[in-house]
Amino acid sequence: MVGDDMVLLDMLIREKGFISGEAIAERLKVSRTAVWKKIKTLRGQGFHIESQPNLGYCLISCPDKLLPVFIKRELKTDFIGQEVYYYPVTTSTNVLAKELASQGAREGTLVIAEEQTQGRGRMGREWLSPANKNILISLILRPHLSPIQVSYITMIASLSVVKTIEALTPLESSIKWPNDIMIRGNKVGGILTEFSAEQDQVVYVVVGIGVNMNFDPTIYPEIAYSATSIYLELGQEISRLKFLVGLLQEMEKEYKELQAGKGLLIVKEWRNSLMTLNKEVRVVSEQGTLEGMAEDVDEHGALILRLASGQQIKIYTGDVSLQMNKA
Repeated sequence: MVGDDMVLLDMLIREKGFISGEAIAERLKVSRTAVWKKIKTLRGQGFHIESQPNLGYCLISCPDKLLPVFIKRELKTDFIGQEVYYYPVTTSTNVLAKELASQGAREGTLVIAEEQTQGRGRMGREWLSPANKNILISLILRPHLSPIQVSYITMIASLSVVKTIEALTPLESSIKWPNDIMIRGNKVGGILTEFSAEQDQVVYVVVGIGVNMNFDPTIYPEIAYSATSIYLELGQEISRLKFLVGLLQEMEKEYKELQAGKGLLIVKEWRNSLMTLNKEVRVVSEQGTLEGMAEDVDEHGALILRLASGQQIKIYTGDVSLQMNKA
């Protein structure tokens, strides 16, 4: 959706009634014919716009799309989500966000897509998501952190998803170490954190957040037995816009706490949300497979695993995936 289309849509939303084609043309500095073409384009995108002679145009209803104009009207944040890049289809929001961050995009910039063609999770896994059904976003942050502290960003992102789910639904969710959001043992969301640093200082962090909202993952053989969605758990769809706004507001709240020096309190809260601890687990890494008791996490979120031999080792975020041992 181009700039003039966004301005036109904002005018229709604000008017809450009919607005004349002449007024629109004057605001956009285009002809009445050009206005009609833009209205036709919006209708083709799912917007129900009524037209009446001598009255003009009136917005009746909107499709479930996460457009910047909708987000900004509802969002109450200081900086997160105040700059929005919206794509109906793109390769990967994280890829785009990293490009923007390297070009100097301001902190809090939000990249959002309705569909990704190359969406991925940790360890390069494909992220399956039909168009216009889920939350697929990336945020650009510029925290005062050292590289070893970047795991705090993954923690606040996963906590924000958990808190948003529990604030807007009756569902209970938890975190499977290090970054999967779970409901009743199945994955409903995930976090992918990437960053750039110079020496001991982070330049930027891009945190990708995916949440399965209004689709049925059981129709995809690849994830039918491992994934779930808010729709599948509730038995009904919920507003993606409302969820996104709540998530962004919670993310800013958590991020401000982190920047205020409360990292250890965040680790404690994140630890209490983990479903992984005090369980026999199998950790799969590129180097091989380890089995043992997930005893704890350290101050940076590394998993402390006790092997059958009694040896205690640490597993760091980004190097492993974790699966509950069903043996």
